[in-house]
Amino acid sequence: MPDIFVTEEKKEIPSHPIPPKVDRELESEKAGAWGRKLHSLTTVAFKPARLRFEDQDVDEQIILFTRPHLITNLKWFLLAVLMALVPPFTFIFLNFGFIPINFRFVGLLIWYLLTFAFVFERFLVWFFNVEIVTNKRILDVNIPNILFRDITQTPLGKIQDITAETAGFMRSILAFGDVRVQTAGTVPEIKFEAVPSPNKISQILNDLWREI
Repeated sequence: MPDIFVTEEKKEIPSHPIPPKVDRELESEKAGAWGRKLHSLTTVAFKPARLRFEDQDVDEQIILFTRPHLITNLKWFLLAVLMALVPPFTFIFLNFGFIPINFRFVGLLIWYLLTFAFVFERFLVWFFNVEIVTNKRILDVNIPNILFRDITQTPLGKIQDITAETAGFMRSILAFGDVRVQTAGTVPEIKFEAVPSPNKISQILNDLWREI
């Protein structure tokens, strides 16, 4: 008769090392705190959902999307605020009574239109300066102004070195910096400028590079 009170011996489940690819996925998922949804103020996203670019291959997956840290907009934002405050303070401290009110209104309207144009142009330059990393290549979209666009790309296989740089008090406090990618292609370097968490981005790039 079997003894029902005998505890069965527990079998040890052998532990297997995590495959490098799975390990990379687990490490990279730490970047999931960045989020996968894109909105107008997104500065970094890991495997962003519903994002495609013009010549993306069918089997090409976007791994990383970045643009400069929001704090990089501070200079032009403060300048825009100063521009917006110029007319009120000017009318307070200077007498423009000799100028017809219609002319004053037109001048004020032109000034604020120029201010709006400045803000709009600066925002577009920040918004469209992005880097996209896929499982095949790196794309760097650089727009110094709204009239010029420069797109640089390099296959992951041509990467030679990846360096993350965080220099300065502000960058250290807010954890943003540059990531430099040295390549063997026609463009010797691709620079992720002033991006959040440069060390994490560098780690993900290194992981992708090792798999090539």
